Parts: sequence; C-alpha cells; structure tokens
Amino acid sequence: MDHDLAKRRRRRTKVTFARLAEEAGVGMATVDRVLNARGSVSPATARKVIEAARRLDYDRRLPSPWVGGVRLNVVLRRRQDHFYRRLADGFRSVAATLDRSVTVEVNFVSGNEERALERHLVDDAERYQGYAIVGRDTAVVNALVERVSRRGTPLVTLVSDLPDSGRTDFIGIDNFSAGRTAAYFLLRLAATRGPAIVITLDRRFQVQYDRIDGFTAVVDEDTRTITGAIPVEVPADPDRAGAMLAEVIATSGPVSAVYCPGGDLVTAIGAVEAAGQAGRCPVVGHELTPATRALLQQRRLAFVIDQNPEEQARRAVRSLLGQLGLAAPATPDQPVPFAIYSPENLPPAR
Repeated sequence: MDHDLAKRRRRRTKVTFARLAEEAGVGMATVDRVLNARGSVSPATARKVIEAARRLDYDRRLPSPWVGGVRLNVVLRRRQDHFYRRLADGFRSVAATLDRSVTVEVNFVSGNEERALERHLVDDAERYQGYAIVGRDTAVVNALVERVSRRGTPLVTLVSDLPDSGRTDFIGIDNFSAGRTAAYFLLRLAATRGPAIVITLDRRFQVQYDRIDGFTAVVDEDTRTITGAIPVEVPADPDRAGAMLAEVIATSGPVSAVYCPGGDLVTAIGAVEAAGQAGRCPVVGHELTPATRALLQQRRLAFVIDQNPEEQARRAVRSLLGQLGLAAPATPDQPVPFAIYSPENLPPAR
C-alpha cells in the first residue's frame, strides 16, 4: 500500500483523548489541560502528551509545552574563582542574545555544595526547564542528577563530567588530551631528568582524573627527561598547601617539572621557588586569569591551558534549547577547543 495513502487513512480515524492518554501514560484530564493550554502541567509532562500526539498523527495544531517561557538554571562553584566568573559572564552574554521568553539564571553554590545542588535540582524543580551544572563526582551528586533525568528535564554537565549520572550532555574540553598536551611540552621544556610533581586540589572531580591520566600516559611512553609522576593532593589553604609542596619537592630528588591539573598555580610556583628550583623546574597549569597572566609575564610560568569558558557557555545553552525543542537539535560536537597561552601570545586583558 502507498505510504501516503496509509497515512491519510490513519488520519481519518479519530484519535481520542483516551487514546492519547494511554499513549502518553497520563490521565485524560492531563491531556485536556495540555492540548487546550489550561496550565497546571509540568513541561516534562506536557512534552509527553505532545510527543504522543505527534506519534499518533493527531490532526490539530499542537501547543508549545513551554507556556509562560523557559527558565534555564546554571549552577556554578566558587564565585571568587576567576574562571567561574568568566563562565558566568559567558552565559550572561549568550542570554542577552536570546528571545525574551528564555531566561538564563546563573547561581553560585557555597557552603554545603551537595545541599545547595539539591535545593536547585530538587526543591526548586518546578521553576526550571533545563540545567547546566558543575558538580563533584560523588554518589549524592550523581543521584541528584539521576532524579532530574527521570523527570525528563535536560541537564548538561560543564567542565567536569558525571558520565554515570544520567546527564543528557557534557560540555567541556577533552581533559585527557589537555593532560597529554601538558606532558608533551613539559618533556621538551624540562632540563633536569627526574619525576614530575602533579598537584591536585580535589580528586572528586572527574576532570582531575582525566587530566592526570592523559599526563601519565605520555610520561610513561617517553622517559627521556620526566621519569614518572608524583601525585600530590594539597589542602585548600594556600599556606598549608605551599608548605606541603615545598617539602615534597625538597625530598623528591631532582624534580623535572610541575603540572597543576587543578591546583593553585601561585602556590605551586611559590613552593618551587622556596625549594630553590626557580628557573630549573618548568611549571604548567590551567586557566588564564589575572594571576596566571602576571606569572606568564614574569616568565615564572611556562604556559597555561585555557578551557575556553565562553564557548562552553554558548554550547551549553544551544544543547539545552535543542533538547527542549526550541532550537534545531544540536549535532554532536567535538570537545570545546582549548587554547595554550605562553608569555609570547597573551591576548589583551579583559
């Protein structure tokens, strides 16, 4: 039978509210509220009804599930961190280009981060139709994201992935490649044969593991200058972290290089200099900030790998709007490209 003819015959069969309710897995009253735009239905449920109507070829104009507009919640860490302020500014810049029906709300968590995330993802669930978050890879955070996923609400992770959480997309650089890149250049910059110190601040972020894995993979392949990696997880307090690093550097024999996949570069360089290794032990880390810009200009820092937070913000909003049906579905992107800044190619200060 001709496909178009079969389709026309199906359309002659009246699709009832009862049939739509069965297809969507909701009650008839919910179908009525959605199709007649009476409100009091969550966007996720409205989408189920509208998608069921499309599958059944329901012969009438279908409403948008987003009556009253769309609100996206961006949940970031540490307002005092320059990187997260850049990321927030990126989201605000994107928001300024959107239709007024789309609101992008940027929030910073403080104190108990897991409880703060719970407040945003669970307690205030009805306020938001999509999320972009930065979170530690813990059982609590993964469970919170999974609850959002079960509601049918899109959620993308930023910077550091939560691959087992049910998140709908990850927006960020290839952190394994970033770690490999750091090792590639340090192998060529190191003048002393010995181990590299790898400094981390919080190993509960997947990003730390990915960068360290990439770094050690290259170091294990080529031991001409860097003979191995010594991981050091430092406390958040700069004074304690600096004292710990200075002791490790002083007691590890000749240290060839220092890599900071997530630690404080100012503290790391201070420890290298306190151990008498200034100029002999190249240091590499992440993010172009006012502090790292100054270190590069002073040639105390070899280079930084910047993860382009402005592009992360653009891609995150595009992904969420595509998942909500408000924009063309985002095609699978390559990872966000990162930039390498040395003293010789610094961009103008913002």
